[in-house]
Amino acid sequence: MLIGITGGIGSGKSKVAERLGKLLCGIVISADDVCRDLLEAGREGYNQFVHSGGRRFLDKHGTIDRHKLRAALFTEASLRAQLESILHPLVLQNIRNVVNNNLKSVVIAEVPLLYESGWQDEFDIIISVFCQEDSLIDRVVKRDGTSREEVGRIIAAQISVQEKNRSADYVVDNSAAWKDTEKQLLILAAKLQKIIAG
Repeated sequence: MLIGITGGIGSGKSKVAERLGKLLCGIVISADDVCRDLLEAGREGYNQFVHSGGRRFLDKHGTIDRHKLRAALFTEASLRAQLESILHPLVLQNIRNVVNNNLKSVVIAEVPLLYESGWQDEFDIIISVFCQEDSLIDRVVKRDGTSREEVGRIIAAQISVQEKNRSADYVVDNSAAWKDTEKQLLILAAKLQKIIAG
């Protein structure tokens, strides 16, 4: 079974995916981590991106300057589309490979842009994690050291949380204390275990 975890930036997707992975004894994979790996020098994503005009983001060592790239991605729509056209097929194939190599296991994939990428049909179950926007912005500013304005641009570039919640099979509210989220996850894991067993 393939379970997708999605939601907005700073909503707590990674923590939810990690906890559900433990509760369901599943394999957890992060699309963001896969993207980071693919953009390491010499990897397929890196080679395609540099060849298609991404050379301006290389530092003197030939490594992609991730801070410079991230800042540009949310101000240059064409650049974002270009990078996504390179990385998304590679990430999706990576997720499929994990599933195919672990057919008897539950695979939990954290995919921030699941709906934006049109991947919803790839998953057996989709869970949307959300957090109230004020708390979310504070979390990201504190975590990443970015400005509130930049976080706002990132949020604006994604499908709204409300739309993701409506489209998902289950919704986890991570706005309050983690203990409240944990209670939701225990209930959700019990439901999912019944589905998996059935």
